[in-house]
Amino acid sequence: MNSTPLDLKHQSRKRQFGSFLGKIITHIILWSSSLLALFPIYFMISASFKSRANFLANPIGLPLPPQLISYGLAFARGPVLRWFLNSSIITVGTLLISVFFSCLAAYAIAKMQFFGKNSMLKLLIALMILPPVVLIVPLFILMTNIHLINTYWSAIIMYLGILLPFSIYLLSSFFRTISDELIEAAYIDGCTTFQILWKIMVPLSINAILTLVVVNMVWVWNELIIALVFLQSDEVRTIMGGLTLLKGRYFVNEPMVLAAGTIAALPMILVYLFGQRYLVRGLTAGSIK
Repeated sequence: MNSTPLDLKHQSRKRQFGSFLGKIITHIILWSSSLLALFPIYFMISASFKSRANFLANPIGLPLPPQLISYGLAFARGPVLRWFLNSSIITVGTLLISVFFSCLAAYAIAKMQFFGKNSMLKLLIALMILPPVVLIVPLFILMTNIHLINTYWSAIIMYLGILLPFSIYLLSSFFRTISDELIEAAYIDGCTTFQILWKIMVPLSINAILTLVVVNMVWVWNELIIALVFLQSDEVRTIMGGLTLLKGRYFVNEPMVLAAGTIAALPMILVYLFGQRYLVRGLTAGSIK
C-alpha cells in the first residue's frame, strides 16, 4: 500500500520530533555530568575563601565576602611553599627523564630489529598492570639500605619504574604510524639514528609526547602513597603529602585544608586546560595506521 503525501509528512514530523527529543536528553545528560564533575572544584575553591564559622553556617554557598584567612592559616600551619617546590622538582625531574628514555626505547621497539623485541613489548604490557603498592615494602628496604630515603631520587626512581612501561608503549604505538620510507630517506641523506629520532620522529610525534607529559604530570603530582612512605621529612615532602598534616587528631579546619588543596590543585587544573586539546589528539593518533 502506497503512502500518501500526508502520511509521509506525518512520518517526517515524527522523525524530527524524535531527533529533537534525543538531542534534549543528550544535552541534559551532558550538562548534568559536567555539573557533577565541576561541583567538587567549585566546593573546594569557594570553601577556601571562607572562615570556618562561615563554612559551617553555609558550606555550599558563595563566599560573601571572600576571605583569605584560611590561606593564611595554611601557610602558618606548615611549609606549603616548600612542599609545592618539592612537588615541582620531583614532577619535572620525573617527566624529563621518563620522556627522554621513553623516546629512545619506543623508537628502538617501533623501528629497529633486534632479538627479543616482541618479548620486551609483552613484558612492558605486563608491567603496566602490576600494582605499585606491592613494590613499596621491598623498595623501601632497598632505599633504606642505599640511603636514599628522604631524598628526591627515591621518589623519582619509583615513579620512573611505574611510568616508563606505559610511556614506552604509547610512544611506540605512535612511532609505528610514521612512514618507514621517511626514515630510509633520512638514512640516505646521511642522518644518524639519533638525528632521525630527535629531528624527525620527535617533531612528528609532538602531540603524543605532549599527551604523555600531561598524563604523567597529573599522576606524579597527585600521587600520595609513595610520597608518604619515601618522603617523610618536610625538606623533601610533596604538597600532597603535606596536606595530610594539616588536620589535627580530633579537629579539622575544613576551609584551611581546602585552601591548601586549592593551591595544590591549581597547577594541574592549568595544565589540563592548556593541554586538553593535545590529550585526545595524542591518545587517538597512534590508533590510526
